[in-house]
Amino acid sequence: FRRAYRMTYESFCDLHDQLKDGITEAVNNRRQRRQPSSTVNQRPVNRPWSRPPIPNGQRIETSVRLGCALRYFAGGSPYDLQVKYGISHTEVIDSAWFVVEAVNTNKNFFIQYPKEHDQQRRMAEEWKTVSGVDFECCAGALDGILIWTH
Repeated sequence: FRRAYRMTYESFCDLHDQLKDGITEAVNNRRQRRQPSSTVNQRPVNRPWSRPPIPNGQRIETSVRLGCALRYFAGGSPYDLQVKYGISHTEVIDSAWFVVEAVNTNKNFFIQYPKEHDQQRRMAEEWKTVSGVDFECCAGALDGILIWTH
């Protein structure tokens, strides 16, 4: 699990607990946006195909959406993920966006970098002690990206 999702199962469950309401809200917001406000001047659509059904007609669980998004963010192919989770290619991509929206609207995940240089230097000192590589001008790292201070 850790290798596939880049976190422990316990961390995944904790993250899911924090994001499940936001994911549900993002899904519901999309459904509301797709509802036509009026049928006036709308042409009927005749398609010889339909989207693949969700197995057993069930809704996609928020834990599935989160797992799908995390695997996609870690480099997983949407085509492989649609087979693994039994959802359409579109739902794989939508799941990633629902998770992004849930993270962006969750106040627990807001990141605000301090403007004061003294506080930035204190952060760099703290990072130096925990990083183990003695970076002297780095206040943190996100997925391997360094945030330098001057």
